[in-house]
Amino acid sequence: MGWLAHLRRDPVPWLLEPANPAVRLATLRCIFRRPAAALREAVAAFLAWHPIAEVLDEANARHGWGRRTLPFFGASIGTAGTLYALAQFGTPPHPTTQSGCELLLAYGRDPNGAFAPIGGGAIPPIGYTGLALWTLNHFGFGDDLRFHSSLRYLVQAVLHDDRVEHCHQGDDGCATAWIKALAALNALPEALRDEEVEAATERLRTLLLDFRWDLRRQHRRWRQLHYPRYDESDLSELCAVLAPRTPPDEPRFRPLLEALVAAQSETGRWIQQRMISSRLPVEKRGRPSRWLTWEAACTLITCYGGNPYGDDATQR
Repeated sequence: MGWLAHLRRDPVPWLLEPANPAVRLATLRCIFRRPAAALREAVAAFLAWHPIAEVLDEANARHGWGRRTLPFFGASIGTAGTLYALAQFGTPPHPTTQSGCELLLAYGRDPNGAFAPIGGGAIPPIGYTGLALWTLNHFGFGDDLRFHSSLRYLVQAVLHDDRVEHCHQGDDGCATAWIKALAALNALPEALRDEEVEAATERLRTLLLDFRWDLRRQHRRWRQLHYPRYDESDLSELCAVLAPRTPPDEPRFRPLLEALVAAQSETGRWIQQRMISSRLPVEKRGRPSRWLTWEAACTLITCYGGNPYGDDATQR
């Protein structure tokens, strides 16, 4: 049974509408599997779209979207948070993003390679390191020696720091940090996937599957889906990071996937249920979200396959 059998209605025509060029580009990449060479027009429309063009224009060449030497200052609207949002929207490398990434690498890391706000933040350091590495990898910094140093820190912390595993069950901050770290490791190219990276990936996956999820009461906030994100998470991101390596019928994963499927509306769309401060608030709370619907579709394609769009590059 393919992924569309789990939806109440096919959302793909809606995701392809030109009203949101970013979601259209993401849909062509993830659902239609279009190669980069076939996406030039979609990329141009994306970069010309006013929310993206405006936020790229807002940055200062020397200071990014905040204070030069404090890339985590401002949280989700600072340099690190804005770069992370732009990466979540699929922004291709651009002079503005590259300057911001240089600031993040120069001033966002401690001597051990960990990324984190000065004085700490809402989640453990592996979470901020994960979201920073995921962002830097997206913007093409995977060959930078500083990236490699921070990746080593993350892998060693996941494998050998007991504090990573011994978070209190039910601690949202710990679970969020595991998700951000796992997303970064999932996104690594094959050339960086050595035995330790694979072991760390598996450990994070197991921690998330073994977590005592109580989506009806204790963790009901995780049902409040939202996009983009910063140092918080939700059910959709949780399922997205588990999907690449977890069979959909895995007993610990199946209830999470079922909850994600159950969250769709009668029209096969997922709702933006809360908002964070962001320089890219392109969708409204309480309304159907193209981003969340796209993310859920990609997760379900990963889990169930049967994608009628991905095998025909001539469509649309």
